[in-house]
Amino acid sequence: MEEASEALNVIQAEAALYGDTEDRLLAEIDCMDGDRNSQFFYTMNRIHKTSIGLSSLVVDGELTFDLVIISDSVVQVYTELFTAQGQVTYDDSVLGAFIHPVVDTAENDALIALPSVEEIRQAFFDMEPSSSLGPNGFSGSFYQT
Repeated sequence: MEEASEALNVIQAEAALYGDTEDRLLAEIDCMDGDRNSQFFYTMNRIHKTSIGLSSLVVDGELTFDLVIISDSVVQVYTELFTAQGQVTYDDSVLGAFIHPVVDTAENDALIALPSVEEIRQAFFDMEPSSSLGPNGFSGSFYQT
């Protein structure tokens, strides 16, 4: 126990000296307890956190570290990329050559029509009476009575 306490003191001193995050401290404590996956998890988490930031960018041929300039540049690039220039048109006949209807009008009407009372009744009586409970807590036999 005393050995673990000394190790914890060393880790806390390192954290204060190097400005490590709380995650690093927790990772070291977990590893002292013998959890092998914790060190891997915290290492991967630390790598992920350091890789998601954008701290420098070449803007107009110059390397800049100013986050405002970087932000404005990124917004400008994606605005130009996803903003249409002029009017966008497409030809329906071109799309029609590649998209073939699978359901005809009569089938579509049958699919979107409301079911009749007889169809609903038949669906209830087709259910297995001893089936497991549904999301409302009732089995098939409830509906068939």
